[in-house]
Amino acid sequence: MASHDQTDHHAGEDKGPRVKAAVNTEAAKEKAQTAKDHAIEGKEKTAGFLQQTGEKATNATRGAAEAVKSTLGIGHDDKDKETNAAERDAGATKE
Repeated sequence: MASHDQTDHHAGEDKGPRVKAAVNTEAAKEKAQTAKDHAIEGKEKTAGFLQQTGEKATNATRGAAEAVKSTLGIGHDDKDKETNAAERDAGATKE
């Protein structure tokens, strides 16, 4: 009989706090998901920005290096190298 009395007691229990807790839990999950989505968006934007910045820095460095080489007279682009190599080969076969 004691178990029957306990069952009756739980049956009349107020479920309000449980429902409220479930609602609050669901709201917290939704907020956490939204925060996660925003964090992922921010990460992707940051990665893109850093990629572009890195490419710009690399191009600027290459340009500066080419300018220094050109100023010192040691800078040749690939076309000049190919032309010089072809001229050397042609001169070697004539001799």
